[in-house]
Amino acid sequence: MNPQQVNIEKIEAYCQGTMNPEEREVFKKDIRNDNELAQEVKAYQKIFSGLETLADASFKSKLEAWSDEWSDADEEEITLIQGYLNDELHPELRSETDIRLKTDTAFAKKVAQYKTLFSGFQGMADQDFSRKMQGWETENNTVVGLPAANPKAKIRTLYRRLAVAASFLLIVSFGIKWYAGANYGPDALVQAAYFKPETGGSMGSERPEVTTVIEAQFAAAHEAMESGDYQTAIDSFDDVLMSLEMVDFPEERANFFRDNARYSKALALLADGGDTVEVKELLLDLINTTEDDFYRSKSEELLEKINSFWFKLG
Repeated sequence: MNPQQVNIEKIEAYCQGTMNPEEREVFKKDIRNDNELAQEVKAYQKIFSGLETLADASFKSKLEAWSDEWSDADEEEITLIQGYLNDELHPELRSETDIRLKTDTAFAKKVAQYKTLFSGFQGMADQDFSRKMQGWETENNTVVGLPAANPKAKIRTLYRRLAVAASFLLIVSFGIKWYAGANYGPDALVQAAYFKPETGGSMGSERPEVTTVIEAQFAAAHEAMESGDYQTAIDSFDDVLMSLEMVDFPEERANFFRDNARYSKALALLADGGDTVEVKELLLDLINTTEDDFYRSKSEELLEKINSFWFKLG
């Protein structure tokens, strides 16, 4: 059996244990009789093993628990640890790092923790397997039709499907970066933290035309935010904040719009790849000045994640 002609859904069903007993026995026989197919199924199982480890609740809890301890780590230190564990350091630097491990308990703990992360991706660390997947990524991206008995069905080239999965878990260090990016990258943080508030009711201004303008600015800002036009959202939230400074509104309503505009602007800056220093300043200002516990809590939560090791790594 040519592994490039295998229905990928069938292999997935076999690896995940969802294949019915009769089909499973037939497929197991095919695997026993075809060494090349057996190797491909084994390779696919390694990818599933890595993904399952990432999804394991206890493994995720361990990663989360370490975040605070890494809050003071910078990119240089992270790069040093990666190089040390991957045996990529210059001999002199490696010797210095060995000495530091013996004298700096906090650093030694970080190295041990980072090393533990590799346990989630040991199945992907085999060099022969990694090289093989790298080769698969150069394979032609073709779609092969099933036999004429089922002309409407299509199967994806097994090599290409594996290469797509390998793009997430090709090597151990990239697997860790994938976790960081998927859970603590700017897009992930913004998606988890953003919300569009219900404005409801009038601001109570004696100048309804100004009220209408501010509400329109606020609506436009959130519309841009939801459509992914973050620079427009930033500009529109700035317009809201400027308008609120120029007009005397009832304090409670003005604070509502001001707090949300500042919080949402921080998210827009983060999503747009802006300077995290500016994002942090916005959040700190909101934390220190808002009278609303909700926005203070949301800002503190977001700031904590931005200061975490995982955000820096992602």
